[in-house]
Amino acid sequence: MVRTSILITAIIVIANTLAGIILSGYSTFHMVISNVNILSSGLLLTYVFQSTSILPLKIGATSYLILSGFIRFLVALFSPDRFQDNYALVILIVLIALELICLVLINTIDKKKKRLLDEFI
Repeated sequence: MVRTSILITAIIVIANTLAGIILSGYSTFHMVISNVNILSSGLLLTYVFQSTSILPLKIGATSYLILSGFIRFLVALFSPDRFQDNYALVILIVLIALELICLVLINTIDKKKKRLLDEFI
């Protein structure tokens, strides 16, 4: 599944880059921000697929990361075409921080559950 995640991420980044090159209304700023969001989503999904977490946690994390990654892509797509005073970039940073916090919580819950199961076995 890890190879598939990396391959799909690469395909989406290439398609997004080609769209940025072909479409005159799709600015370079939006293309770069969107590619960064796609890459970060791909890296986070790859991390989840490589983790040893139990299946329900992986399914929940994967669903959440795909949904929030799509939301981040849309926010990046419709953000203002500037770096300064860009509240959309602040929203993107907050969403990435929430994703990372969720992954930390999932790892913590998984470790506690495994430790608890080891005590009973």
